[in-house]
Amino acid sequence: MSLDPQTLHRAEMVVRTMLGQVPTPRAIAQALADANLLRPGNVPKVGVIAGLETALGLAEGDELTIWRAEHWHEITPLGHYLTKAAAEAHCARNAGREPDLDGQPLRWIQDGPDPSDDDPTFLFSIAINDGEVDTGYSVRPITVAAAFDPEAAE
Repeated sequence: MSLDPQTLHRAEMVVRTMLGQVPTPRAIAQALADANLLRPGNVPKVGVIAGLETALGLAEGDELTIWRAEHWHEITPLGHYLTKAAAEAHCARNAGREPDLDGQPLRWIQDGPDPSDDDPTFLFSIAINDGEVDTGYSVRPITVAAAFDPEAAE
């Protein structure tokens, strides 16, 4: 079955949106169904969205970096996003709602001494007297595989 380009684009937009909100297979499948992009009898199994790797341009064995927005007080992450900027925006919005941080000069800094780190964590900090104070908000990259590799899982 091949989708027309317009339907494929609509499905891609739904998936991209859901990856930034509730990135669970069930939520993505439900969002596709709500957008009338699934036909009865052709509903993907929970956990599998046919063509997701293709829509994201991933080949077998490729990895994708997503970004997790988090706060150290929270048990669960604030959200997962396809771009670092989207994760930073979520943290910035939440930080802007905190009375102690309102009006403070906030900036992102890379955690750790090595700026060439392959998986850096970025901290949202308050700049004070040539130093930084951590706000508890951070953005970190998470690498996910496009497909299961049984040999790599050993």
